[in-house]
Amino acid sequence: MGTPSQISTSTLTKLEGLSIAVLVVEAAENSGTRVTSRCAAEQNRDLFAVPGNGTGANSWTPNTLIKQGAKLVATWEDVCEDLPSQVRLEREA
Repeated sequence: MGTPSQISTSTLTKLEGLSIAVLVVEAAENSGTRVTSRCAAEQNRDLFAVPGNGTGANSWTPNTLIKQGAKLVATWEDVCEDLPSQVRLEREA
């Protein structure tokens, strides 16, 4: 915690482009996660966020995304039940 990320924003955006969904757990207000989340929304990807403490600096982005319509995640089941059926079938196999 508190260690700067070694992954560039462009790398994250490329990874987001390959994914079917994006899950935001922690991100400060001015983090690259905001860019990744915006790109996910523009590409019609599912966007999930884990809510955090209302006063925590790293809770700003996930809490804001939830207010803007990201799916609130409390447990891993919240993500799994929203995944497309084909992905769920591959996971169960």
